[in-house]
Amino acid sequence: MKSTTGKFQSLRGVEFCRACEGKDMFSGLDLGQIPIANELPQNPNEIVELFPLHFRICRNCGLGQVGEPVSRERLFQDYRYLSSISQTWLKHSYEFAKSSVTNFKIDSKDLIIEIASNDGYLLQYFQELDAQVLGVEPAHNVALIASSKKIPTINTFFGMESAKEIRSRYQAPKMIIANNVVAHVPNLRDFFGGINVLADDKTIISIENPSILNLLERNQFDTIYHEHYSYLSAHAMKKLCESFNLNLFQIEKIPTHGGSNRYWISRAIPTYTQIKEVGIFIESELEAGLIKEDAWKAFALNVGDTLKQLKVWLTSCAEEGRRVYGFAAAAKASTLLNVGKISGSLLKGLADSSPEKQHRILPSLGLPIISLEELREGKPTDVLIFSWNISTEISDLIWSELGNEIRCWVAIPNLTELQLGNLTSDKRVEFK
Repeated sequence: MKSTTGKFQSLRGVEFCRACEGKDMFSGLDLGQIPIANELPQNPNEIVELFPLHFRICRNCGLGQVGEPVSRERLFQDYRYLSSISQTWLKHSYEFAKSSVTNFKIDSKDLIIEIASNDGYLLQYFQELDAQVLGVEPAHNVALIASSKKIPTINTFFGMESAKEIRSRYQAPKMIIANNVVAHVPNLRDFFGGINVLADDKTIISIENPSILNLLERNQFDTIYHEHYSYLSAHAMKKLCESFNLNLFQIEKIPTHGGSNRYWISRAIPTYTQIKEVGIFIESELEAGLIKEDAWKAFALNVGDTLKQLKVWLTSCAEEGRRVYGFAAAAKASTLLNVGKISGSLLKGLADSSPEKQHRILPSLGLPIISLEELREGKPTDVLIFSWNISTEISDLIWSELGNEIRCWVAIPNLTELQLGNLTSDKRVEFK
């Protein structure tokens, strides 16, 4: 392992807020030095670099954020996550496309642009519903997969310059979609400036992202990693939109990723009712402790307790001769295991359904990433599911493929055993 404490790419997220550019930030959680979550080496002897990961909150606008010790090119040009792997996510995407086409009367003349379109998981459904589509995807390997599905995809990072190029070649889009990408953007002001360039007065903009309150209320600290530069609040989103002649007119709570917000944005001035509803939403964030330093100190203490509990449980499993594997080589797994310093002696390996991740190594712990068949051969007694947001889908897969005698667990928000056929009565494990 190699520790890196050199210069940051920018002082955004360290000395000033990347949304409002304010300088009044406080510490929410310092996770120390850990590897890049989605850099999965193939060689177990490869040197793994460690980078600082310190989560801070802007007291002015309520944006959570981390610094930029690594370039965006390194993080995203070769990316291992494919959205189409999850059936849960595909179902969500299909329903969103179908409702959008109906609600906004989208037809074959209309253009839908998705920023960070991944492997075409969403645009394929708009295409099936007769809309024109265009994806913008920075990861070369993922953009190629989308293009192979006949989904027009531009392989570039999105910002003002790429937006100007797109606008010169295409009509103004009926919709701009940015699902689970804003968190991955180092320069938010360049990103929203690009949206401002693309949109006209009739464009509807939809942005989905997990709520920052998930950290405070649901202990989802494992969603903090270097690729997630920002952790969004409605408070921050409203201020950011207003900087670029855009208006946040509606917010929906949706269940994806453990609790997300869908922000609806346009140039049109919101009605009094819409303004009032957005205001109530923002007030609820403030009441929950969004910019209260004491609330975040309590959160940090809770994180420490969670990591201790997990290590005690894994150690007891090893002493009892149980064979514990992980499932899903997600970024969540990298944060949880690296910060918790969970070694290979406690976890036998990490299974994943994606061929893009199999036969690689989770840094910096040396855990092999294996296929479902290899997991079967390992004869696990217990499986710890790291992608807790789709734990139902994963546990059903494990029980159907490997047998329902296997015990399935999640560690977030607390260590809990999932129950076959009755996930509403999961058993939380208590340690005294």
